[in-house]
Amino acid sequence: MKYYRKHLWFKFSVIITLIILLLSGCVVNNKQDSSLGTTESSGSDFISYCAKEETADNRVYFNYPQFKETTPNADQLNELIVGFIKNALQICDGGGGFKGDLKSSPGNWKWNNDEYKILALDVNYDITRNDSDYLSITFEGDFNHKCLPHPTHYFNALIIDLKKHELVSLPDLYNINTDFINILRKEFSRQIILTPKFANESTSEKKMLQESLDNYSDGYLRKLLGSGDAYPVMYQRTFLTSDMVGISMPLPYAMGDHFEVMLSYASLSSFEK
Repeated sequence: MKYYRKHLWFKFSVIITLIILLLSGCVVNNKQDSSLGTTESSGSDFISYCAKEETADNRVYFNYPQFKETTPNADQLNELIVGFIKNALQICDGGGGFKGDLKSSPGNWKWNNDEYKILALDVNYDITRNDSDYLSITFEGDFNHKCLPHPTHYFNALIIDLKKHELVSLPDLYNINTDFINILRKEFSRQIILTPKFANESTSEKKMLQESLDNYSDGYLRKLLGSGDAYPVMYQRTFLTSDMVGISMPLPYAMGDHFEVMLSYASLSSFEK
């Protein structure tokens, strides 16, 4: 009987110890979770519009979404989006500024260099995250000014904090320090060679891809990723998905103009503000 009691107490102690260890592990894991991960999937509905200019000088088609009126605070949120689009359209300054209809029906253009004298811009959007916390939109398309040697691929991005009703950039969400930049460099090098577009490139071309990032100083990258003076506020390079932060990194024109590095929220949890 005495042996049985000792054995029973030993088993009980082991069980208690395992429970404590499991609970400790849960606490550690919770600390590693990112608060930026999606918690609800109650996405809003949208209407598509287009900032459109069809003149002898310019061909501009910049598609973007607006919240439906049934969305809470729709007017305030839509004003943020329109303000962003107005800033983005500053790219048209080289063609005398945007002179079209800011809220036209959705439209696209079949690229034709003979139909304009100065510049063309044809952009579509993609909603990459839409929940109770954030709205994230990417804008991609083609831009050309006839004074330039070639067209370029346009990329821009928008993030709205839906609880604070304000636009946010990467430095609003994370501390962009040396360790953050090192993670970005490492993931750029790892991901770009795995991309089907670049997987079959020669060794010299892959080296060129890597050098396109190596040539940027940490200070320049911090400015590039935020609202600093490296690029005006008309450009943003960060977007969000349900489980990732996307950062669009510049590439040489021959390599496609940009490449999107994807970083998990968990990998950036220690940098969150």
